[in-house]
Amino acid sequence: MAYILAWVEAHPGLAAWVQAVGTIIAMFIAIAVPAFQITAARRQARRDAAASFRSTAQIALLGLGLVQTANKEVQGADGGCKYFASDYRRFHFMQILDLLDRVNTQVLPTPDAVIAFVSARRHIAECVEWIDCAIQESANPKGALGSVREELRKNQMILVSDVQWLLNESYAVERGEDRWSERVKEILTVPDSGT
Repeated sequence: MAYILAWVEAHPGLAAWVQAVGTIIAMFIAIAVPAFQITAARRQARRDAAASFRSTAQIALLGLGLVQTANKEVQGADGGCKYFASDYRRFHFMQILDLLDRVNTQVLPTPDAVIAFVSARRHIAECVEWIDCAIQESANPKGALGSVREELRKNQMILVSDVQWLLNESYAVERGEDRWSERVKEILTVPDSGT
């Protein structure tokens, strides 16, 4: 250490250069630290928004699961008669719709998230209406169960698309970028139940 001090004193212009370099380093630190803090705060805010939005998407996914189960039964040979008699609980659908109604769309993280959410909510409600029609038609031998089945199947497919969109938006918000989640795509790939 003494050698370095002696060397600096032997070169009188060096002190000015050391001071200049020190000033530049101090300015860099003064700019970098707040920038890092802002980036970290934004990243945390994005994670918080993604976690909140992911729970909203999960509610829609639960609704989709109920609709898929009901649609599978309605498409069956007995038109869902056994399902409606023993397993169907309209209350479960109403719980999902009530939870979705409580979501504040003004805090959803992206415009596409709002559109996907509203569409999913609407299609779950429409599927419930078609399930109610299927209940009535399955008990009516002269009813139009075939057209009800087709409408329920169509609405379920639209709902699958809506929920995929919601989950993809959640993924994009979480990652901070727009890209397709292959895992979400694999989870929600639904075979055409009309065959």
